[in-house]
Amino acid sequence: MRNILRFIDQKKVSLLSLIIIDLVFFLLSFLSAYFIRNSVYGGIQSIEIYLTALPMSFLILVVVFYFFGLYERKIRVDGVSEVYTVSKAILMSAALLMAGAFLYKYDYSRGFVVVFIATSLVFLNSGRLIIRHIRKRLISKGIGITNVLIIGAGRPGRKLAGCIKKYRSFGYRIVGFLDDHIRKGKSTVKLLGKVDALAKIIPRLKIDIVFVSDPMMPHEKILEMM
Repeated sequence: MRNILRFIDQKKVSLLSLIIIDLVFFLLSFLSAYFIRNSVYGGIQSIEIYLTALPMSFLILVVVFYFFGLYERKIRVDGVSEVYTVSKAILMSAALLMAGAFLYKYDYSRGFVVVFIATSLVFLNSGRLIIRHIRKRLISKGIGITNVLIIGAGRPGRKLAGCIKKYRSFGYRIVGFLDDHIRKGKSTVKLLGKVDALAKIIPRLKIDIVFVSDPMMPHEKILEMM
Protein backbone atom coordinates (compact mmCIF):
# COMPACT_ATOMS: atom_id res chain seq x y z
CA MET A 1 0.00 0.00 0.00
CA ARG A 2 2.95 2.32 0.58
CA ASN A 3 3.65 2.59 -3.14
CA ILE A 4 0.02 2.39 -4.25
CA LEU A 5 0.37 5.29 -6.68
CA ARG A 6 2.97 3.37 -8.67
CA PHE A 7 0.33 1.03 -10.06
CA ILE A 8 -0.68 3.74 -12.54
CA ASP A 9 1.33 3.07 -15.71
CA GLN A 10 2.05 5.92 -18.07
CA LYS A 11 0.79 5.06 -21.54
CA LYS A 12 3.33 6.12 -24.15
CA VAL A 13 0.76 7.84 -26.35
CA SER A 14 -0.65 9.80 -23.42
CA LEU A 15 2.79 10.86 -22.21
CA LEU A 16 3.93 11.84 -25.71
CA SER A 17 0.79 13.91 -26.30
CA LEU A 18 1.39 15.71 -23.01
CA ILE A 19 4.97 16.61 -24.00
CA ILE A 20 3.79 17.77 -27.44
CA ILE A 21 1.11 19.98 -25.86
CA ASP A 22 3.75 21.46 -23.56
CA LEU A 23 5.97 22.13 -26.58
CA VAL A 24 3.20 23.78 -28.60
CA PHE A 25 2.11 26.08 -25.79
CA PHE A 26 5.72 26.79 -24.84
CA LEU A 27 6.28 28.04 -28.40
CA LEU A 28 3.10 30.10 -28.25
CA SER A 29 4.21 31.68 -24.96
CA PHE A 30 7.63 32.45 -26.47
CA LEU A 31 6.22 34.10 -29.60
CA SER A 32 3.63 36.03 -27.59
CA ALA A 33 6.27 37.26 -25.14
CA TYR A 34 8.57 38.40 -27.94
CA PHE A 35 5.94 40.35 -29.83
CA ILE A 36 4.44 41.84 -26.66
CA ARG A 37 7.86 43.00 -25.49
CA ASN A 38 8.75 44.33 -28.96
CA SER A 39 5.45 46.14 -29.51
CA VAL A 40 5.41 47.80 -26.08
CA TYR A 41 9.03 48.91 -25.74
CA GLY A 42 10.72 48.16 -29.07
CA GLY A 43 14.47 47.93 -29.52
CA ILE A 44 14.60 44.24 -28.63
CA GLN A 45 17.22 42.03 -30.27
CA SER A 46 16.43 40.01 -33.37
CA ILE A 47 14.17 37.04 -32.80
CA GLU A 48 16.87 34.77 -34.26
CA ILE A 49 18.99 35.40 -31.14
CA TYR A 50 16.25 34.00 -28.94
CA LEU A 51 15.41 31.14 -31.29
CA THR A 52 18.91 29.72 -30.89
CA ALA A 53 18.27 29.26 -27.18
CA LEU A 54 14.76 27.87 -27.65
CA PRO A 55 15.64 24.12 -27.92
CA MET A 56 17.75 24.20 -24.75
CA SER A 57 15.06 26.22 -22.98
CA PHE A 58 12.41 23.63 -23.77
CA LEU A 59 14.73 20.79 -22.74
CA ILE A 60 15.26 22.48 -19.38
CA LEU A 61 11.50 22.93 -19.03
CA VAL A 62 10.81 19.23 -19.71
CA VAL A 63 13.50 18.13 -17.26
CA VAL A 64 12.14 20.45 -14.55
CA PHE A 65 8.57 19.30 -15.26
CA TYR A 66 9.77 15.72 -14.93
CA PHE A 67 11.42 16.30 -11.54
CA PHE A 68 8.33 18.16 -10.35
CA GLY A 69 6.28 15.07 -11.22
CA LEU A 70 4.23 16.78 -13.93
CA TYR A 71 4.46 13.74 -16.20
CA GLU A 72 3.09 11.46 -13.47
CA ARG A 73 -0.61 11.00 -12.94
CA LYS A 74 -0.50 11.39 -9.17
CA ILE A 75 0.31 15.10 -9.64
CA ARG A 76 -2.31 15.58 -12.34
CA VAL A 77 -5.25 14.07 -10.46
CA ASP A 78 -6.33 17.42 -9.00
CA GLY A 79 -6.53 20.42 -11.33
CA VAL A 80 -5.63 22.99 -8.67
CA SER A 81 -2.52 21.11 -7.55
CA GLU A 82 -1.45 20.70 -11.18
CA VAL A 83 -1.73 24.45 -11.84
CA TYR A 84 0.24 25.16 -8.67
CA THR A 85 2.97 22.68 -9.59
CA VAL A 86 3.17 23.89 -13.21
CA SER A 87 3.58 27.46 -11.96
CA LYS A 88 6.39 26.46 -9.59
CA ALA A 89 8.12 24.49 -12.34
CA ILE A 90 7.94 27.43 -14.75
CA LEU A 91 9.52 29.77 -12.19
CA MET A 92 12.26 27.23 -11.52
CA SER A 93 12.89 26.82 -15.26
CA ALA A 94 13.11 30.61 -15.66
CA ALA A 95 15.61 30.84 -12.81
CA LEU A 96 17.79 28.14 -14.40
CA LEU A 97 17.61 29.82 -17.81
CA MET A 98 18.63 33.21 -16.39
CA ALA A 99 21.48 31.60 -14.45
CA GLY A 100 22.69 29.85 -17.60
CA ALA A 101 22.44 33.05 -19.64
CA PHE A 102 24.48 34.90 -17.00
CA LEU A 103 27.21 32.25 -16.92
CA TYR A 104 27.51 32.11 -20.71
CA LYS A 105 27.24 35.91 -21.13
CA TYR A 106 24.15 35.44 -23.30
CA ASP A 107 22.67 38.77 -24.38
CA TYR A 108 18.93 38.95 -23.76
CA SER A 109 16.24 41.40 -22.70
CA ARG A 110 15.28 41.25 -19.01
CA GLY A 111 11.87 42.62 -19.95
CA PHE A 112 11.37 39.74 -22.36
CA VAL A 113 12.11 37.23 -19.60
CA VAL A 114 9.49 38.80 -17.33
CA VAL A 115 6.86 38.76 -20.07
CA PHE A 116 7.90 35.23 -21.07
CA ILE A 117 7.33 33.99 -17.53
CA ALA A 118 3.86 35.55 -17.50
CA THR A 119 2.86 34.12 -20.89
CA SER A 120 4.26 30.71 -19.96
CA LEU A 121 2.12 30.65 -16.83
CA VAL A 122 -0.96 31.38 -18.93
CA PHE A 123 -0.27 29.20 -21.98
CA LEU A 124 1.24 26.12 -20.35
CA ASN A 125 -1.51 25.92 -17.74
CA SER A 126 -4.06 26.42 -20.53
CA GLY A 127 -2.52 23.51 -22.44
CA ARG A 128 -2.80 21.26 -19.41
CA LEU A 129 -6.42 22.37 -18.96
CA ILE A 130 -7.21 21.45 -22.58
CA ILE A 131 -5.66 18.01 -22.11
CA ARG A 132 -7.74 17.50 -18.96
CA HIS A 133 -10.94 18.53 -20.76
CA ILE A 134 -10.26 16.27 -23.77
CA ARG A 135 -9.48 13.32 -21.51
CA LYS A 136 -12.73 13.77 -19.58
CA ARG A 137 -14.74 13.98 -22.80
CA LEU A 138 -13.17 10.78 -24.14
CA ILE A 139 -13.72 8.92 -20.87
CA SER A 140 -17.36 10.07 -20.73
CA LYS A 141 -17.81 8.42 -24.13
CA GLY A 142 -16.21 5.20 -22.92
CA ILE A 143 -12.89 5.77 -24.68
CA GLY A 144 -9.75 4.97 -22.71
CA ILE A 145 -11.52 3.14 -19.88
CA THR A 146 -9.32 0.79 -17.82
CA ASN A 147 -11.33 -1.92 -16.09
CA VAL A 148 -9.89 -2.96 -12.73
CA LEU A 149 -10.61 -6.14 -10.78
CA ILE A 150 -9.53 -6.55 -7.17
CA ILE A 151 -8.92 -9.92 -5.53
CA GLY A 152 -9.73 -9.64 -1.86
CA ALA A 153 -12.78 -7.75 -0.59
CA GLY A 154 -11.50 -7.25 2.94
CA ARG A 155 -10.16 -4.08 4.47
CA PRO A 156 -6.96 -3.98 2.33
CA GLY A 157 -9.04 -4.44 -0.82
CA ARG A 158 -11.48 -1.69 0.10
CA LYS A 159 -8.59 0.62 0.97
CA LEU A 160 -7.02 -0.14 -2.39
CA ALA A 161 -10.34 0.60 -4.11
CA GLY A 162 -10.49 3.97 -2.39
CA CYS A 163 -7.07 4.87 -3.80
CA ILE A 164 -8.01 3.73 -7.30
CA LYS A 165 -11.23 5.79 -7.25
CA LYS A 166 -9.11 8.93 -7.04
CA TYR A 167 -8.08 8.18 -10.63
CA ARG A 168 -11.58 7.97 -12.09
CA SER A 169 -10.87 11.06 -14.18
CA PHE A 170 -8.11 9.02 -15.86
CA GLY A 171 -10.57 6.30 -16.82
CA TYR A 172 -9.85 3.76 -14.06
CA ARG A 173 -13.06 1.92 -13.20
CA ILE A 174 -13.40 -0.77 -10.53
CA VAL A 175 -15.50 -3.57 -12.01
CA GLY A 176 -15.72 -5.52 -8.77
CA PHE A 177 -14.07 -7.90 -6.32
CA LEU A 178 -13.33 -11.60 -6.06
CA ASP A 179 -13.08 -13.23 -2.64
CA ASP A 180 -13.22 -16.78 -1.28
CA HIS A 181 -14.00 -15.77 2.29
CA ILE A 182 -16.83 -13.24 1.88
CA ARG A 183 -20.25 -14.18 0.61
CA LYS A 184 -22.43 -12.11 -1.69
CA GLY A 185 -24.92 -10.04 0.25
CA LYS A 186 -22.60 -9.77 3.24
CA SER A 187 -20.33 -7.15 1.76
CA THR A 188 -20.83 -3.51 0.87
CA VAL A 189 -18.64 -3.91 -2.24
CA LYS A 190 -19.55 -5.39 -5.61
CA LEU A 191 -18.59 -9.02 -5.11
CA LEU A 192 -18.45 -10.95 -8.40
CA GLY A 193 -17.72 -14.37 -6.97
CA LYS A 194 -14.83 -16.53 -5.85
CA VAL A 195 -11.27 -16.39 -7.09
CA ASP A 196 -11.73 -19.56 -9.14
CA ALA A 197 -13.97 -17.56 -11.51
CA LEU A 198 -11.08 -15.27 -12.47
CA ALA A 199 -10.33 -16.95 -15.83
CA LYS A 200 -13.96 -16.56 -16.95
CA ILE A 201 -14.50 -13.06 -15.60
CA ILE A 202 -11.45 -11.45 -17.25
CA PRO A 203 -12.64 -11.92 -20.87
CA ARG A 204 -16.35 -11.56 -20.04
CA LEU A 205 -15.97 -8.20 -18.29
CA LYS A 206 -12.94 -7.10 -20.35
CA ILE A 207 -10.66 -6.70 -17.34
CA ASP A 208 -7.46 -4.77 -18.03
CA ILE A 209 -5.77 -4.87 -14.60
CA VAL A 210 -6.02 -7.33 -11.71
CA PHE A 211 -4.84 -6.36 -8.24
CA VAL A 212 -4.29 -8.85 -5.45
CA SER A 213 -4.97 -7.28 -2.06
CA ASP A 214 -5.34 -10.60 -0.20
CA PRO A 215 -1.91 -11.48 1.28
CA MET A 216 -3.05 -15.09 1.75
CA MET A 217 -3.61 -15.60 -1.96
CA PRO A 218 -0.50 -17.05 -3.71
CA HIS A 219 0.38 -15.00 -6.81
CA GLU A 220 1.39 -18.19 -8.62
CA LYS A 221 -2.16 -19.48 -8.35
CA ILE A 222 -3.50 -16.23 -9.78
CA LEU A 223 -1.14 -16.46 -12.73
CA GLU A 224 -2.20 -20.03 -13.42
CA MET A 225 -5.87 -19.04 -13.56
CA MET A 226 -5.15 -16.15 -15.90
